[in-house]
Amino acid sequence: VRRGREVLEALGMAGRAESLPRQLSGGQQQRVAIARALVHEPALLVCDEPTAALDHDTGHTVMELLRGAVVRPGRAVVVVTHDNRIFHYGDRIVHMDDGRIVKHERRDQDPPR
Repeated sequence: VRRGREVLEALGMAGRAESLPRQLSGGQQQRVAIARALVHEPALLVCDEPTAALDHDTGHTVMELLRGAVVRPGRAVVVVTHDNRIFHYGDRIVHMDDGRIVKHERRDQDPPR
């Protein structure tokens, strides 16, 4: 319970911990789903458009949390997105077109703050 509240707080959702899904906006529901995934500290986390319904600042908060989820060995986060504002969070970027890999980049840089 404590870890869940910590993650919700990091996502700006501490005040909505007791809310039902129908009482939340789409972006709030998205943040709750991310919190639920992060609280279990999975070895692999696959995210489909995790920032799609979020504003710029909240999207970056989510990406910081996702990046923090993989700091230990044996962990990975795969993010599928069209949101080029978050590309710099990836250490590997695979570009696809019509289901085919067309380019693969490896990056070893921190995102700008």
